[in-house]
Amino acid sequence: LPYFPFPDHFPDFVSAQDLADYYEGVAAHMSEHIRFGVEVVSVELRQLKLPGGGGKTAAKVKLASGETYNAAALVVATGQEGTPYIPKLPGAETFGGKTMHSSEWVSGTEYANKTALVVGFGNSGSEIALDLWEGGATSVTALVRSPIHMLPRDLVVAFKRPFWFARHYFPVWLGDLIATKIVYPLLYSDIEKYGLRLKSTGPGKETIESHKAPVQDLGTYDLIRRGEIDVVASPIARLTKSGAVFEDGTERAFDLLVFATGFDHTGAPHAKFLSKGVVSALGPHPESGRAAVAPALFLTGFSDHSGRLGEIAFESEAIAAEL
Repeated sequence: LPYFPFPDHFPDFVSAQDLADYYEGVAAHMSEHIRFGVEVVSVELRQLKLPGGGGKTAAKVKLASGETYNAAALVVATGQEGTPYIPKLPGAETFGGKTMHSSEWVSGTEYANKTALVVGFGNSGSEIALDLWEGGATSVTALVRSPIHMLPRDLVVAFKRPFWFARHYFPVWLGDLIATKIVYPLLYSDIEKYGLRLKSTGPGKETIESHKAPVQDLGTYDLIRRGEIDVVASPIARLTKSGAVFEDGTERAFDLLVFATGFDHTGAPHAKFLSKGVVSALGPHPESGRAAVAPALFLTGFSDHSGRLGEIAFESEAIAAEL
């Protein structure tokens, strides 16, 4: 975050615990400016333009306690993940194993000697499949229906670091061309043999337009190549007491179903305290920065151009300077 660099002893890929400790430290340092344990229930925005609003109220913020704040500007930094989405499947009530959404995931060691199906193969799905294998699961299967974008994690970072500094100048099409015409043929020419397919469109364009980052492979694909993780493409037709029946007629037994199926952004749950008109104008995937719908409204933590945390650092300083 701006003005709070990571400690020197942090590794390049920060652990969840390190990141949590870092945030706790920032919050402790800023404690006199932060109120915890409060809920915003509504916001009334007025069309005052900033800067130049002076002491006038542009945002009237109401809390669940009944208190109100009158502010010259409002910055929404609640994130965009929304409500976990789990598809409704016939027979779900009969399944005798455990089901969960990827947002509930803790550790693969909890499922040693279990058989698991991971539905979905974005970053969460691919890493959970890897974690299950490392945790000692008897078998791990990934259900991957659609083509994907995938790059080795170190390569993603190598591209993102220069892109972060030249985010408005680096042509996305060039990075996409390198990925699809050079990297994919070199690293994944045999991918269809293992049940996966790559998209022909570029990963950068999709990240910006759909907020879907490419799979940053940590070793899952190597396990798929070795036959340690299985891949199926057929959708689930129904669940049974012992597992799942797929639409191709095959049936498999599973102790665990993990749905790495994303989030429902309908109605912008990240900003449910805003009026319906503002929520509708922002759309399900708003971009960070000043909101066109209301000059006193700013967003941060919603863009993915070069990684969410990197973008937050960039946006926070820009928004603070504008305010």
